[in-house]
Formats: sequence, C-alpha cells, structure tokens
Amino acid sequence: MSLDLRLNAANDIDFDAGVVRLCDGADQVGQQIRILLRTFIGEWFLDVTHGIPYLEKVHIKAPNRTEIETILRKKIKEIPRVS
Repeated sequence: MSLDLRLNAANDIDFDAGVVRLCDGADQVGQQIRILLRTFIGEWFLDVTHGIPYLEKVHIKAPNRTEIETILRKKIKEIPRVS
C-alpha cells in the first residue's frame, strides 16, 4: 500500500502539530486527480507527459469539446485505482 503526503487547501504539505499528515484510499485518489487537473502538460520536469494539454487543446480558439473530454477521461483513468 502506498501513501501520499496530504496537501491542505492551499496545496501545501499538511502538518498537524509539526507532524506530516499522510493520505490513502479515496482521499489519496482524489488528491492525485486534483493534482493532475491543476498541472499543465510539460510543467513537471521529471515527467513532461504528466498533466493536461491546456495550452494545446483547451485554451485555444474553438476547442473541440469531445476531444477535451476524451483527454481528461484518459488522463484520469491513468491514475492507479481509478476505474
């Protein structure tokens, strides 16, 4: 079983009395989805395929809604434990 560092509402590591909090289960999956949706593709130098192609596909003139929905579904389904 893997654990992630829990992020607070400001997307900072969540500390409780100086102790780092961890998350697992549904909270972990939800947090991973939120992180994905807030990341532009190519933004993270360790994995330039991580993220959503917002500049290339979403924030353009006359975006293709079907294509965007397909991209979002595909990216979200790549997250472990998402079906």
